[in-house]
Amino acid sequence: MTAPLDEVKVGIIGGDKASEKILDLAETVDAILIGPGLGRERETQSLVKKIVAELDKPLILDADGIYPFNGHADELKSCKQIPILTPHLGELSALLDIPVEKLRPALVQEVRRAAQEFRAIIVAKCETTVVGYPNGEIFISPLGSSAMATGGVGDVLAGTIAGLMKQTPFAPLTGVWLHGTAGSLAAADKSEGLIASDVMNRLPDAIKKLRDIGYKIS
Repeated sequence: MTAPLDEVKVGIIGGDKASEKILDLAETVDAILIGPGLGRERETQSLVKKIVAELDKPLILDADGIYPFNGHADELKSCKQIPILTPHLGELSALLDIPVEKLRPALVQEVRRAAQEFRAIIVAKCETTVVGYPNGEIFISPLGSSAMATGGVGDVLAGTIAGLMKQTPFAPLTGVWLHGTAGSLAAADKSEGLIASDVMNRLPDAIKKLRDIGYKIS
């Protein structure tokens, strides 16, 4: 289903009418993903913050959905449910205001600290994916391939997690496993030439692998 939203300028989504429509639509779904391809204009950033503060649904923030909180991550505490953030290293650096060269070697510690401080689940995408929970738990996934460092692959992860929210209480971890496994399979097929759709097309194979080892996705 595609729903048109009001623009404040050509190509720029924002304003009260757009936020009201999004919040109304949110009542009809199980989870919300905000960010991929959204844009970073001031009006759109205000829209994201308003929705995040008022939404009472499972929420995933990626890319442009994270951007409005750069330097203001404490505002994430206003979420009515624990949000899931899926930043790559550069986005996490901007969110926490920590230079990448300092963040990379301390990634596990900083993800744990941020998840606890801002009451969020953080899925930090790097050479290894680090998942931090507000209770201090940390999970590290070595799955995937360097060939996955291309545009849109992170969007596939965010969408995978969103799609799992109603199917398992471990959606972030399951999504990371499926995404990494699908990426490895796609990289074996395409090597360095893979694109995001190659990873997406391998998700059914990754799901089958997961079910073959006894993990149930309802």
